[in-house]
Amino acid sequence: MFGKFEQNPGSIGGFLLSHDRGRVMGDVINLRQARKQRARQDKDAGAARNRTAFGRSKADKQRDQSVADLAERRLEGHRLTPFAPDDDGKTPA
Repeated sequence: MFGKFEQNPGSIGGFLLSHDRGRVMGDVINLRQARKQRARQDKDAGAARNRTAFGRSKADKQRDQSVADLAERRLEGHRLTPFAPDDDGKTPA
């Protein structure tokens, strides 16, 4: 083993080998700790994706609901005939 050997940045565990005046030296990495660290990083990345997808505050949800309610009231206000269900609970044709 001559020269310098390095591990890929994305891989887990292993040895980093280098040639130093005829000796081969390596940094030993605890594979269990490396796996746990990688799992934590993956979990954190997933949590960040979920925060962007679902992380809306209560105020944001209420504002969106009030905007939708206002739009519905405006639409109802422009109807030619008022909307009222028939006696049997069905909408008029």
